[in-house]
Amino acid sequence: MIYTLTGSNTFLLRRELAKLRSEFVRRHGDFELEYIEAESCSVSDLAAKLSSLPFFSDKRCLIIDQPSAVHSLTEALPELIEATSDLVDVVLIEPSLDKRTKYYKFLKKHTDFREFSDLDEASLASWLVAQAKESGAQLSPSDAKYLINRVGANQYGLSHELQKLATHSKQITRDTIDLLSEPTPQTSIFDLLDSAFAGNARRALSLYENQRVQKVEPQVILAMLARQMHTMALVLAAPRHKSDTVIAKDNSLHPYAVTKARQSTRGMSIANLAKYIAELRAIDRRQKTKNVSLDDALRYFLIRLTQ
Repeated sequence: MIYTLTGSNTFLLRRELAKLRSEFVRRHGDFELEYIEAESCSVSDLAAKLSSLPFFSDKRCLIIDQPSAVHSLTEALPELIEATSDLVDVVLIEPSLDKRTKYYKFLKKHTDFREFSDLDEASLASWLVAQAKESGAQLSPSDAKYLINRVGANQYGLSHELQKLATHSKQITRDTIDLLSEPTPQTSIFDLLDSAFAGNARRALSLYENQRVQKVEPQVILAMLARQMHTMALVLAAPRHKSDTVIAKDNSLHPYAVTKARQSTRGMSIANLAKYIAELRAIDRRQKTKNVSLDDALRYFLIRLTQ
């Protein structure tokens, strides 16, 4: 069997890989299981490995990590796979594939193709509730969303936070989330922009100062503001019939970031947003060419957003 594991959700992809590995080891042992880093493997080496039959078991399994990173392997692999014996299982790990290529179309048609996309906020919240239950803990859907908004939508990070919370208490509440977790810089930027666009200068500046206290540099805050405003522009420019999930997929963004951008753009025109983005670019140019305080420039920019 030839498997292709692909998609931006590395958490689910790696979990599926772990399942395939454990199932192979359970059935056939681990002696004929081999992991191959494609960048350190030539076409001739790979051809030899794929044509080698099992010796100590009735099956072999080759796990090949990102062969698409090596052009020669990408060109040779379809022919090599078609010639591979049924006694050899192959797992191709390809987190990022160009769907326009012949290689992608071959894998899609001729392998057990499993794609793992990032989850939107609602799906993430449901997953968190289910994971908490498996850990013997209780987490409400609303508190699951609160945790996502606080620490971000990365499933690795969420899984780690959930384990920590479930160890502390079997009843996970917002109080325990606040006690044991720290808000990530990116989620704080979401809140900062929401506060600014809502006209709440005091809260926006307070959130900015919190970032600085946590030693997040002004250049990093500037970059995060620019990234979020770029996402907001993509949302505003997208046709109305397009869902957040589709916009995220079309632009290689996380659905959560698009959802947060959608919330921030309510009642906003593309012209106003373009003006704000131009102001950020001007701030970036000034801090690179003149002796100006980026801290002060960003504080003034946030005050301008509230007006």
